[in-house]
Parts: sequence; structure tokens; C-alpha cells
Amino acid sequence: MLEKILELVIEAQVKPQKLIELEEFLRLKISEEEAKKNGNANIFRSVKKYINRSIKQIPKEYYGIHTKDGMVYATNGYSAFRLNVELKGLPEAMDFPIEKIDATFSDVKFNNIEVELPSLKELKAQLKIARANLKAMKKQKILIPGCKLTALEEGVVKLKNVSVDIELLVEILEVLGGENITCWVTEEKLAPVFLKSHAGEAILMPLRIENNSKEAS
Repeated sequence: MLEKILELVIEAQVKPQKLIELEEFLRLKISEEEAKKNGNANIFRSVKKYINRSIKQIPKEYYGIHTKDGMVYATNGYSAFRLNVELKGLPEAMDFPIEKIDATFSDVKFNNIEVELPSLKELKAQLKIARANLKAMKKQKILIPGCKLTALEEGVVKLKNVSVDIELLVEILEVLGGENITCWVTEEKLAPVFLKSHAGEAILMPLRIENNSKEAS
């Protein structure tokens, strides 16, 4: 960390705008330390990773976190969460679709089929295999370069009658704390999955399967 600070201080002597980057960097590190003291370091890092990955998936005004009634919200277009954990120092959304997200959370409260989830460790092992297989199959030209993990059996997780993208599932489970997470689905294959833990709750959209292709709804 000290090396990064020194680098920014030196650059700021030539480019004053680097002082803004230095301030943002220091605020983030202070927030990380505060989260660590509160026992939320892993969730903080997972949320940070989640929103950083979302920047290419959602409108720019949705990017970041949104706070309402003490709950922290974020979405990447394929999932959304609201946590009862205090998270400071992360980018804040300019115009978060809070009404739409809250309406979806209200709907998934009616999910009535509880599903036992594989452990996060098991899912990460499966994800690692899926990534390796996808890379190998693209190299061998068995799959075209644009194919995603869901083109492979290992890239899909079945939750009763609902199929989800393993990468998106792992991502949202990490945000929820990684363990002691309860999951509910419905008989409807394209209905959102509802997940809940001590840290909060989340929605995950299922895969839509058409003509042997799989895409997140």
C-alpha cells in the first residue's frame, strides 16, 4: 500500500489530478480497515469486486451501491442484493433502480421451494474446472471464441427445476458471506432465485435456455 501512495504522490507533482485518485485510494483503504474491524472484510471485498465487474454489464448510472433504510443495494443486471452491513468508501450509484429492485424482492418472498445449495468450496472447484475446459475447447476450436461458461455442463448449476450460471452464483454467494445461505425457487423455471443469509438477501436471475443456448434472463 505504501508503494502505491508514494507512486501517486510523485505523479501528483506533475499531474495535480492524481491527488483526487490518491484521496479515493486512501478513503477506500480506511473503509477496508473499518470493515475488517467490524468482521465484514470478506463481504466488503466481495461487494467491491461485484460492483467493479458490473461496470460493463449495466447502465453507468446504476454502477455502485445505493443505501436505503440502512440497507446497502447493488446490481449487475443478472443479480441484485441488499445487505444489512455498513459499507463505506465504495462508489455510489447516480440513479439506482431502487423501485424495480424492491419490487422484485417483494415478488421472490413468495418463492416456496427451499433448495440445498452446494458449498461455496464445491462451487469454486466446479467453476475452476469449467473455466479450464472452456479455455481448452476454444483453443481446440470445439467452441467459438464468444462462448460463455454456460455452454458447458460444468458452467450451469441446477437448483431443482431452475438453472443458473455458476459464475454468477459464486459471485452472489460471496457477497452474502459465503456460508449459512438459504435458497428458494418456484415451479416457474424463469422466476428469480431468492437467497438469504445473516448479511442480507439477494436475487439471481435464472438461465433462459433456447435452441441449445443458455443465457441469463
